[in-house]
Amino acid sequence: MIKTAGTTLHYIFRNNYGFGYAEINKPSFNQRDLRVLKFAGGGGGVKAIGGHGLRPDDGLRAVANDIFFLTFIRNPVARFISHYNHGLKAGSHDDSLEKRCSIVGEHDYQTKFLLGCKSLEERSFAAGAAELERAKKILQTEFQFVGVVERFNESLLLMRHALGLPNFEIRYQPKNVKPDSAAKTLSLSEKDDAAVRQANQIDIQLYHFAEQEIFNRHRAQYGTSRLLNEAESLDKACQTYRFSTLNNIAFRVGKYLFYRPFLKFFG
Repeated sequence: MIKTAGTTLHYIFRNNYGFGYAEINKPSFNQRDLRVLKFAGGGGGVKAIGGHGLRPDDGLRAVANDIFFLTFIRNPVARFISHYNHGLKAGSHDDSLEKRCSIVGEHDYQTKFLLGCKSLEERSFAAGAAELERAKKILQTEFQFVGVVERFNESLLLMRHALGLPNFEIRYQPKNVKPDSAAKTLSLSEKDDAAVRQANQIDIQLYHFAEQEIFNRHRAQYGTSRLLNEAESLDKACQTYRFSTLNNIAFRVGKYLFYRPFLKFFG
């Protein structure tokens, strides 16, 4: 999902798989695309795929029935503000926060993402109780792991456990993290905070459900005390950790010389 620690996650998977990680920038990713990637990966194969255009309801399991879907969710107020500020900086809009909150297509982004909406036009409807229940069901049945950005280190430990890959490297360097993003969220005026919350009522309910019902179940199965201790150790280990340069080069070779060209011409 947009603005849910995706860049750091991309780097973690690059760091583990190098050439075997395909980072997708297509708005939609379908069965044909997956077949193309599998062919482009050659004998080594594509081991992981990431991108905003991926959805578990796109029939990908018909091509590879062992796919493991994972996603991260984020506090809806913080995600909305981060998305808004990103658009301002990128020049994609110059709206006031008040105006942005009035655009129905920007409301409840995470819920609509899970429902398969891939454009502003597709998101231009008011989500309600029915959409919330559908999104909850998708999180519970279609995703094998759901992480929480606000508990990122814990999430990485739980993700590695859920993947069944004890040697998967989860140490990381934070990427695309704005030092003042939390401060901007906390410094919202009472009026702006109320407007953002009003625009994300369904997402707020979804977030609480995912955190309390799904993420806490992951935590309980892992062992809460063990998890907290290991998350603290991971935080210390990350302070001096640097991603593998060789794996990043291998990833870029795959992205620019194989996966992107193959998807462009055959996808």
